Amino acid sequence: MYWVEVRAADVRILCGCPEDSVKHLLRTGLIAQIEVKGVACETGPNAILLSDLAIQNGREVVFEKSPARKADEAEFIMLKDGGIAFEGNASELREMAANDLYVEAFLA
Repeated sequence: MYWVEVRAADVRILCGCPEDSVKHLLRTGLIAQIEVKGVACETGPNAILLSDLAIQNGREVVFEKSPARKADEAEFIMLKDGGIAFEGNASELREMAANDLYVEAFLA
């Protein structure tokens, strides 16, 4: 994933868009909450270059279904109203869904 920015032209290009790119852009500050003329919005790319193939380290990624136990090794991030509503593993997400209608609806 690469970020190309031409400030003079107000162009911000995200080259490649892997599954967790939004999480990385939030953490690095390339996506941030701002206010413009009294309206809440977010910064971020205004163009995204995509590929038909998932590439990692120069090789095509082959996706396979993982055993259910692997879900707790993955990190999930959920956005709501321009911010992070949840970040954690699958067990934590299911726990949160028991008490949060937004998360419950997301998992349905």
